[in-house]
Amino acid sequence: TPTHSMSEAVLSIGGMSCSSCSSSVTAAAQSVPGVLRASVDLIGECATVIYQHERCAAESVAEAIEDVGFDASILTVRRLDTQSNNAKNNGVGARNETEQ
Repeated sequence: TPTHSMSEAVLSIGGMSCSSCSSSVTAAAQSVPGVLRASVDLIGECATVIYQHERCAAESVAEAIEDVGFDASILTVRRLDTQSNNAKNNGVGARNETEQ
């Protein structure tokens, strides 16, 4: 598999009221080509999306979520390098927000 640079976007999601809503948001985000992983927090009303930034943009993910009936706005976007990505897989690395 070719290596693609990855980014992480956190989006504020409005209009979710149940687990079916969060499932719809997850499916919408994952339908965007280039999205590798989407995790939706129903209680926190946000979604975290890992994607290949050469293949898509956070705006595309927000549009896909809005297309299925929810409000979506981008809170943060950060690039993930190999080192911080490995740390994230081990449960660390969330403090790398200033690295761009």
